Amino acid sequence: MKKLPFIPVQPPEMTAELAGQQYKMMFNDAVCGENKTKYYRIFHNMITRLLYSNFKYTGLKPYESKMIEYYLINEGRITAIRTHFDIERNTPDNIFYGRFSSGESTNELIDFYGNPLTASITGYNGIRYEANSQDDFVIGFDTMANIYQQGVIPPIITYIDNLANILDNAFSAWQTAVETRKIGMVVTCKNQRVANIMKDTITQLANGNPFVVLTGDIDGDINITFPTNNSAAIGDFHGNFINAWSTVLDILGLENSPQNKKERLIKSEADNNRNLSCYIGADRLYAREIFVNELNEKFGTNIKVENYLATMKATESEDNNDKSEPRILPE
Repeated sequence: MKKLPFIPVQPPEMTAELAGQQYKMMFNDAVCGENKTKYYRIFHNMITRLLYSNFKYTGLKPYESKMIEYYLINEGRITAIRTHFDIERNTPDNIFYGRFSSGESTNELIDFYGNPLTASITGYNGIRYEANSQDDFVIGFDTMANIYQQGVIPPIITYIDNLANILDNAFSAWQTAVETRKIGMVVTCKNQRVANIMKDTITQLANGNPFVVLTGDIDGDINITFPTNNSAAIGDFHGNFINAWSTVLDILGLENSPQNKKERLIKSEADNNRNLSCYIGADRLYAREIFVNELNEKFGTNIKVENYLATMKATESEDNNDKSEPRILPE
């Protein structure tokens, strides 16, 4: 076999711990290309903010819950390790959250179902903690569609480019319709004298003067052309943009209601729209509940997680319905 003068580049391995970065690099340029407007980055950032504010944890420090969500969103997986106090290794008695690695051994040990028997994580300060027993670490996922040995679907961060592009295209179409409606009025004059009169007249009208007196005869010397009225098209494109937002929120599992032409939605259509976001949101919430329940069982913690946006929306709805007594704020 002929030897190669170089080591061939291998295709990226889409494992959970690397998929976030690899997919992100691939999708940034390949999916959207150069067809992005100045609004694309705004939509991208808005979707990212929604993802990071979707779930609320109790029983954790804010920086711990942020780290958990960071890895779940960007890599689809998070590992928690319980360390025991060891003065020789300078190890505290604590729980740490980070990216999984298989430990010092090059041959990773797994059980019958492919779950690792040991684990280690490394902090941003370079300090590494290890767990040599399954009782001392827990692996969590962003979705029930993933297991440790195989990332069935890529991390949710890989969808943001596509979703931001959908919103960017819908918003651009609406803006185009609005801009073409702003043509105004075109006046054709036969000579400069009439042009000056018309310019002065239109200026006075634009400045709010209700009465304009002409001092020259312009009858038959002008031709006024009005643009085509596309106000209906503007409304349609705006509705498409709002519905695009609704579709994006459904894909992310964020409960919402389509805002376009609500009066035309029958109850079954509204329920179907809500069910899609509920089911997707329930998948991500259930995966997190399994993670925190295992933490509580193994480590004796009292951690809880809830869909914060859905809870906030439900609370707001209850407040709007309860109008019997005014709310009394604490002193």
